Formats: sequence, C-alpha cells, structure tokens
Amino acid sequence: MSSPNKLYSLRKNQDYISELPDTILCLILSLLSTKSVVKTSILSKRWNYLWIKVPALDITEVHQRYEWLNLEQKICFKSFVDKVLLHNDVSYLQRFCLDVFDVDDIYVTSWLTNASGREMHELCINIRRTSQLRTCLPPRLLSSERLVVLKLKGHLIIGTIMNLNLHLPNAETIELDGLKFVDDGFLKRLLSSCSLLKELHIVDCYGMPKLLDVESLTLESLTIKQECFNYYMVIKEFPTYFVINTPNVRYLCLHGTLSHYIIGDMCALTEADLDVVYCDEDYDNHDEDDNEDEDEDLKNRISALKKLPVDCQAQELIRKVSGVKTLRIGYRISLQRVGYQNFIKNKKLPVFPNLTCLGMEAGELMRDLLKCAPNLKSLEISTVDYDCGFAPELAPKHLPSLENIVVERFNGESEDIVVIEYFLEAASALKNMYVRLNCSVSLKSDDDNVLKEILSLPRSSGVCEVNISSIYDSE
Repeated sequence: MSSPNKLYSLRKNQDYISELPDTILCLILSLLSTKSVVKTSILSKRWNYLWIKVPALDITEVHQRYEWLNLEQKICFKSFVDKVLLHNDVSYLQRFCLDVFDVDDIYVTSWLTNASGREMHELCINIRRTSQLRTCLPPRLLSSERLVVLKLKGHLIIGTIMNLNLHLPNAETIELDGLKFVDDGFLKRLLSSCSLLKELHIVDCYGMPKLLDVESLTLESLTIKQECFNYYMVIKEFPTYFVINTPNVRYLCLHGTLSHYIIGDMCALTEADLDVVYCDEDYDNHDEDDNEDEDEDLKNRISALKKLPVDCQAQELIRKVSGVKTLRIGYRISLQRVGYQNFIKNKKLPVFPNLTCLGMEAGELMRDLLKCAPNLKSLEISTVDYDCGFAPELAPKHLPSLENIVVERFNGESEDIVVIEYFLEAASALKNMYVRLNCSVSLKSDDDNVLKEILSLPRSSGVCEVNISSIYDSE
C-alpha cells in the first residue's frame, strides 16, 4: 500500500490543468497575448494544436521595438502573424487586437482583410507610423452585428462606405482616435446604427462633418476632444459643431473650443473633465466661402449656432456640471483663456453640493469654486497660476471637509509655498498632503531649504501628514 506521503507526491506532480476540457483551456488562453498562447504548444502533445482553437487574437507585442528590428526579424514577425491567421480560423472571436508600429501597409492590410471575414465581440486596432501613410480599414469589419466593442486608433482611414450596410445593433463601446474619414457622413450613420451605445470617444479625427448630432438615451460616457495634432490647422480645415443630447450620460469629457459644443440637459452627470478655450474667431469665420455645395438646412443650423452668445453657453455649461461628484478643469479654463470674467462678472457660481473631488490649476476660478463646494474632500492642484495668482486672502477661511490634497509639479516658487500654506491652515480636517516635485526641484540639492520650509508650515489639522516625493527618490 502506498504511503500518504507518496500519494501526496503523486497528486502534487499530476498535471490537472491539461485534464481540463478544450473549451475551458481556450477560455483561459484567450486572456493572454497571441505570442504567449503559441508558446504553450511546446508544453506537451496535449497542447500542440490547442492554440489554433483559441477564440482571441491579440497581436500587440511589437510596439516601438519594431522600428529597430533587422530585416530578418521583421520577416519572422510577418511570418508569425501570417501563420497564426492561417491556422487559427475560429469563425467567432471574443477579441481581435492588432497594435503595431511602422509595419508595412501591405502586411497590415492583409491581416485586417483576414479578420474581416469573422464575427467578433471586440475589435481593437492601433496602427502607428512615423510616416503619414494610413491603412484603409476593410469595410466588412464594420458590419458585424455581434460586435460590442470597437476601438480604432492611429494611422487608419475610413473610406467611402455608402453601399455598406452599417449596422451595429449590439455595439456598446466605440472609441475613434486619430482617424481620417473620407466620407464625412460616416460618423452620422455609425452613431445612428448603434441603439445600445453606452460609451463614445471621438478624439483628434480628420474629415469630420461640420455638424454632428450626438443623440442617445443609452449613452453613459462621452469623450470628445477637438484639438488634434496642430490645433489651429485642425480648427481651420475641419471645423465641427457638436449638438449633444445625451440626458443619461454619467461621465463627460470635453476638450476643444467651447462655442462648438451645444449641450442639452445631463441630469445623471456625476463626473466631468473640461478643458476648453472660450471661443476662436478664426474657427468660426473660416468656412464662410466654401459652403456653396452644402445643404441649405445645414447652412442655416450652423449659422444659428454661430450666433449663440458664448457667454450664455459658458454659464450653461457650468450650471450643467454643478451636480457632479468629480470635476477636472484643464489649464485653459482660467481667467484669460476662457473669458471667465465675461460670463461670471455679475453672476455668482452655482453651488456644487455633491462635489467631493476637484482637480485644476490654483487660480481665481479655484478660489471661487472652493466657496461653492461645501463637501469637497479631495483636491488635486495641477499647477499654480503665476500670472494672476491665487490670492488666499480672498479664499474661504475654513475648508472643514477637505481631507486629501495632491500638489503636482511643485516648482519651489514663492507662489507655490503660499498656496500650500493656505491649505494647511484652512483645511482643519486634512489627513494627507502629497507634494510632487517638478524635475527642476530635487531633494538632494540646495532646494532642501524650501522643502524644510514646507514641512515647518503650521497645520490646523492635528493628524495631517505632508509627504514630499521626487523623481530622484529611486536613485
């Protein structure tokens, strides 16, 4: 009879994983990159051909390294991908991801064409190049009725697809970043085909329509960034007005020009990220001479939108985000950059009763927001407005709810120290303050005196800890 120790040893060395059915093993392998999946074929005969049944293809291994591969290595990589796509002929993929850098267009096109013959749950493509060459996306990739997640980024061009049955009834997430559209009606047809859409990102795309209606009752997250590459080049060549009617959105991110966002009510909004310039006359007056072929109704709508007072739009935007719990305000929303004085001059900011997390520049707008956010608990200071200053004497004397503060990019200037001193005195419930030094400030230099001054500043909270970190800490 075998001893207990011997039985234990036998069980310990038994390969339980290989005894699992193929469906379970393939599900596990689908969580790995394709390169890692193929490597499992050398484990044993049981695993030799299992990789060709895995319902996921994730080719994201090269990134910037591909640029420095020699010719033989590039050929090997191309052969590897060709082999994988040839032998793995699963008709329905849980995920197809292709993320490559400076790979020849003929190869990328053939790989995408292969993928276009399959149904899939998630499609993620990121094509990056040092040149301006763009790969044309096969239209069939956008006609999968089972597609739920669509993420397209980089050097891709969406050709004319007028004859394509663009129908994505199950799509819930769409992210479009840096694309070029030949057909300016593509986005309109795409959005109208997605009845279940929950998350939409439109970032730095070319060939946009001059007016885009974003209407959805299912949308929960919306990101629009209109500032691609060369900001003024894009403004003058590809002006777009967004008319947004998404009442159930919970997260809103808007970067670009305020006057080009016409926003409906957002009663469910809990988080907002805003970084907009007030207005841009060059943008608004650019396309007066090239509208001859446009639809008359479109001309009239754009003309009406241009006449909207930007002051009122700014006031409305502030009102619509006043119910959020988390708010990030970019550096361009300051006194000079968005005409804050113009639309707030004779009006008070609304109360932000739910605001608990705020991130922005320490300047006049932050000072006024602190007066309107009675329940603020967490504050991130991205930088200090050195032009106008923070003027702590005009800020609230007490911030009883504030518990955590992060000061980013501390430069050691007197204005920085004034801001830190104010918050240490005003925040009586403060638990932690994190000061992150800019690269020009070091813990191992003459700046020690400045850092010692911070640590010696009086604190109204008896439990407050001040933590100072530097990029040189790990050296």
